[in-house]
Amino acid sequence: MININPDQHHEILEKCPVLAEYSQFVEVVRKHQKSGEEQALQNAVEECIKRGILSEYLRKKGSKAVNMLIAEYDYDMDIKVQREEAKEEGIEEGIEKGMEQGIEQGKKLGKQNDIIELLDDIGEVSETLKAKIRKEENRDILKKWLKLAAKAETVEEFERNTGRCGIKHEGENDGDNS
Repeated sequence: MININPDQHHEILEKCPVLAEYSQFVEVVRKHQKSGEEQALQNAVEECIKRGILSEYLRKKGSKAVNMLIAEYDYDMDIKVQREEAKEEGIEEGIEKGMEQGIEQGKKLGKQNDIIELLDDIGEVSETLKAKIRKEENRDILKKWLKLAAKAETVEEFERNTGRCGIKHEGENDGDNS
């Protein structure tokens, strides 16, 4: 067994800063408990945060740390708390990714709608052409098409020009004349 009390100056404390901070944290908790203060654990947590001892962890989970020190350690409860924390982190991460994907989809849909709207202003846009525009997912191609739609004088001109950057028209093949 290794004594990690700070006054023992064990070499493992030099090699593992987190363990050294934990050791200091325990020392501060003991000091506050010995003083007989009413909120000894809470005061110890606050002192450690101010002194930079496990401060990041204690800022995030200070109240949970205090509750675990007050209560008798319960392995099952600890596992339950860890699972709940992981679940919350997963939900937050999922929401963030979902928002990113939603923004990306919104940008694509906006470009697709802008292209169709510009084309509607210069002529009748067939359902086939609308479907092909809506089917395109590549933002670079949509950006090119948006510029072409803004410059085109007719829908047919747009269709001819987009044939060079990714849209195939009725009856076209891939250049394979066999």
